[in-house]
Amino acid sequence: RVWRAASVLSSWIEMAQDLVQLQNLCKRDSVSYKDEFLLQYRHFQSLLHIFQLKPANDSALFRSLVTFLSHVAACYAKEMVDFPQQLMTLLEENYSVLDPELRLTLAKGLILMRNKNFIQPTVLLCLFFKLFRCKDKELRKLLYLHIVNDIKMINQKHKNNKLNRQLQTFMYTMLNDDSEVAAKQSLDVMIELYRKHVWNDSKTVNVISTACFSKCVKLKTAAFRFFLTSTDDAEEEEEVVPTVAEVTAIYSTRAAQTRKRKRKLEKALKKCKKDQLKEKETTPNFPAMELINDPQGFTKKLLGTLRHSSERFEVKLMCANLVSRMISCHKLLVLNFYPFMQKYIQPHHQHLTIILAIVAQSSHDLVPPDALMPIINTLANTFVSEHYAEEIIAIGLNTIREICARQPLAMDAETLHSLLRLKKSHHKGITAACRSIIGLYREANPHLLPKADRGKFADMSMVPREYGEEILATGVEGAELLESSDEEEPEEQDEDEEEDEEEGDEHQVDELEPLVSEEEKKFTGLVIIEDVEEEDGTDEFAEEEEDDSNVDERADYKQSSTKLGRKRYLPDSATVIPSASQPTKRQKIDTQRILTDEDFAKIRRKQGDYEDEERLLVEDGDVQAIVDPTDIAGYQRKRMTKEERREYIDQMKDPKQKFGFRQKKTGGKSNKEKLKNTPFMLAKQSANVRAKNKMSIKQKMAKRKRRGKPRRNGQPR
Repeated sequence: RVWRAASVLSSWIEMAQDLVQLQNLCKRDSVSYKDEFLLQYRHFQSLLHIFQLKPANDSALFRSLVTFLSHVAACYAKEMVDFPQQLMTLLEENYSVLDPELRLTLAKGLILMRNKNFIQPTVLLCLFFKLFRCKDKELRKLLYLHIVNDIKMINQKHKNNKLNRQLQTFMYTMLNDDSEVAAKQSLDVMIELYRKHVWNDSKTVNVISTACFSKCVKLKTAAFRFFLTSTDDAEEEEEVVPTVAEVTAIYSTRAAQTRKRKRKLEKALKKCKKDQLKEKETTPNFPAMELINDPQGFTKKLLGTLRHSSERFEVKLMCANLVSRMISCHKLLVLNFYPFMQKYIQPHHQHLTIILAIVAQSSHDLVPPDALMPIINTLANTFVSEHYAEEIIAIGLNTIREICARQPLAMDAETLHSLLRLKKSHHKGITAACRSIIGLYREANPHLLPKADRGKFADMSMVPREYGEEILATGVEGAELLESSDEEEPEEQDEDEEEDEEEGDEHQVDELEPLVSEEEKKFTGLVIIEDVEEEDGTDEFAEEEEDDSNVDERADYKQSSTKLGRKRYLPDSATVIPSASQPTKRQKIDTQRILTDEDFAKIRRKQGDYEDEERLLVEDGDVQAIVDPTDIAGYQRKRMTKEERREYIDQMKDPKQKFGFRQKKTGGKSNKEKLKNTPFMLAKQSANVRAKNKMSIKQKMAKRKRRGKPRRNGQPR
């Protein structure tokens, strides 16, 4: 029996080697070896009928025939029309009972024929999605890579919308499949295609969003991570396309330009121009959250599942984080979310900073202040207390700052004054948090701050924005820079004129009119409040002169330069406001002509000159949408690990190492060496010498005994 098995195995090996040789010959000359091919194909048909009776059996000869026919199928297209369908039928009907090696061989054969465009992608990809149900990790990995690469190659030159719609509809059914493994693999395929910018449309995002309500925890967490991670964190980063000048510099060396080098340069330039054209034609990338069709309904449904969820707390945190991101991204009103998160705001909680970051980023300027005030009061009463550590107090203050930065109306004056009493604390994190709150309300609403904290340049005339109020654009931003670029530089004034303007302490308000000509008033469109009378008909400056006759002598003057280079001095009480009848510079440019592309390019160039770091930190005057838990934690002292503490203790045990480092003698004499050269009159008055003189005989003997010195002659025993 052993001899027969060995002989059969050797015959199979010889047969496989013969098939490899025949495969090579068929590819080279398909017409000459057509009879040999047909012989092997009939052999395959007979084995297939036998194999369908007992599909669980494995056959090495059958596997070798499948591999041979898959390679030469493109050479004999007419004879092999039914071959792919036979393999797919065999896989679809018997994939659960087939031998793993045979199942893998059949899948590889189908992939090989698909790469040669011998099979249509729709039928094959749908079969591969069903094969995700197999409990074969190697097969699932092979199918996953092929599906992603195949769809990517199909949509490489242009989007195949018909195929994409069919596959997306099929995947929607696969996400609800009974097999959790198949549903998870299908979801991973869609996420990978979105990150590779192949399927970055709204339909893909909405199909993925259905996985957030799945009963399978793995599907939920995968969908949550997809929405919470940004598109910039994709595994494959986009390559930087080199410019034509860079490519030319690489190939232009001092060596002689041969024909081969010229061909390489032309090929590289052609590829560079093609990549640049492809980069321009790419569609803009939007975050996945912005492509959801019904964000309000999606968020409410997600909050409902969060309320009744019995999953681990980490999964609940991911769900709550997604709800808060949706609220901040679309500025939704989901008022039930804040009382739900309020019960988790406890100082002893393990995930405290993450919970507080979720609460902070879910607030925006359209949330009613009444919905956020209970959270701020909870933070002020629970965290900002002497009963807790200083780090907990800093965390509470930082959270209040993040909430108030998004909705300043959520804070009242009494609570703010009680929080700012800690600004003189000795803890660095508490003082930094208090100062950030003070800086925030100096710009938002300085009336709420105490008088000592308003600062030197606080604008008390500013009226805080009301709830729901928005600042509307009255023109093109930066349009005034166009007029400033066309203007000529102002002419310098003579030194005599400057001296005359600087001299003289007595400046009357009536002298302002001669300095401002009527033409300049028409040009700038400005009116001085001095000429505006109140409703009762009295002049504002006249009333001040009645109260104080010396107002002109004590007036503080401001210097303002006109467009023509002249200098005017305006008192503090006189402010310049735009005239309602005449347009400003921005309105004037916008209304006079239509701005071209060159004008917008000039605006961008001018704005780039005045751009600084502070402008880059805040975009469009808003705070960052995502709150980092480390920002909530603030400054914290780094704690040593167990190994670091052991190492530190061992160092302190060494007598030669004090304070954690070895003391090295650098230069100069030591203190003992310096004492030897001390003058006698100084050493005589030292404390050590006087103490020795006062010692008794008994003390001297005890001291010598401790040192181990022998007794001198004549000393008592």
